[in-house]
Amino acid sequence: MKGFGKNFLCRTSFLHSFFIGFVYDSIRWESLCLTQCHFMEVLNVEMDVPYHLPLLLDGATGTNLIHREHMPLEQCPEQWILQHPQALLSLQHDFVKAGSQVLLAPTFQANALALEKYGLAAEDINLTERLVFLTKQASGGNTLVAGSIGPTGQGIEPFGKLRFQQIVDTYRRQVQAMRKAGVDLIVCETMTSLSDARAALLAAKETGLPVFVSVVVTEEEEEMPDGTKLLCALAVLQSMGADAFGINCSGSPGQILPWFEKIAPYAQIPLLAKPNPGNPNPVNLGQYDLGPEIFAKEVGRLIDVGVSIVGGCCGTSPEHVHALANLIRNRSSRPLQHHPDEDEVLAASGHEAFFLREDMTMGEPLSCELDMADDILEYEDSGFDILPVQVETEDDAYHLGLNCHMFRLPVLIASHSFELMEQSLFEFQGRALVDSQCGLENDELYRLAKRYGAIVY
Repeated sequence: MKGFGKNFLCRTSFLHSFFIGFVYDSIRWESLCLTQCHFMEVLNVEMDVPYHLPLLLDGATGTNLIHREHMPLEQCPEQWILQHPQALLSLQHDFVKAGSQVLLAPTFQANALALEKYGLAAEDINLTERLVFLTKQASGGNTLVAGSIGPTGQGIEPFGKLRFQQIVDTYRRQVQAMRKAGVDLIVCETMTSLSDARAALLAAKETGLPVFVSVVVTEEEEEMPDGTKLLCALAVLQSMGADAFGINCSGSPGQILPWFEKIAPYAQIPLLAKPNPGNPNPVNLGQYDLGPEIFAKEVGRLIDVGVSIVGGCCGTSPEHVHALANLIRNRSSRPLQHHPDEDEVLAASGHEAFFLREDMTMGEPLSCELDMADDILEYEDSGFDILPVQVETEDDAYHLGLNCHMFRLPVLIASHSFELMEQSLFEFQGRALVDSQCGLENDELYRLAKRYGAIVY
């Protein structure tokens, strides 16, 4: 890796071992970026998935149940499935026969916040556990079973009414129910905001299970619906310990290919793709542009650029999955290749990712106020490269979170309190730097850096 020369130490035993065989043992990928007094990046990935890469997920649940079983659009899908269990069992049996190695339980919106619109918020744990049990029945021990986590549909302050802690707590209830029901891994998918993705990942990592995170990307802007650039999302989520990162429900394989080409050089974890088979046919309902063979051929191009976990989103049938199984049966995934010309330590704030250099400058730290807009703009006009903030109270940490969408520079956080530093990193929707000279013990800083993906500076 270039940019840090002889001062950079990279241990990639995780990637080497993961790509050459089965991985029943916990395997760690650890990267330590060391300079005389500059950056230390700590990334840890632990996986326990008994399958070789490429790994084949299943296809669509909702669209198949709508067209095969006439599931009504206005009813809560999770509730309807439990009222018609044979419909799901039939579909998932077909996915198993088609070659899926992972079945996703239909728990996509079985979190309390998403269930509110159906008046079922109190049923989140019950629905989640029963749906996992049903999918385990369909699997019959022939596949892994994943818990599926979708977006809450709620924004956090200042754009919504909820605190970030409420989103994390909501996901925590759901993932703990998944673990109790016996899932093998957790897939956070169709994430439309970085805050939901971070909240789901923080909660899911508490289970000790592998966690995949997949986001939605808009074709026009090449970013998540909340404005987060794709490279920013990758930088944040892989540094926080996601075991795979990817894109789903964002178009055909050909449409999402350029996005993977852009982020693959910076991916330090396996990449995941769940594309759609084109657009729905307006005449033949339930049919999509791409048939199984063409779909599989296009997914092959994703594997060529480094994607190693594949499946299908809306519109993908068991026939599409069978074609994917034939594609990957004798195929190995392409090892991830790091970009040869760029520094590879990425900070992230204000929906953007930033490459860090050794010669970056910064001024005096800003105080964290309720409205920091004027101070941030004035500082950013000063020509400095890093924006430092001082956190001295719980309100400071909260205000930092409220203003984090305003930053257009990498943010460095300083605090004399371990608790306040942790609260600041928890609230900050990005990948921050933490001040190694703030007075906290190194062990404490590195522990926080590992949990929240921060960079010790």
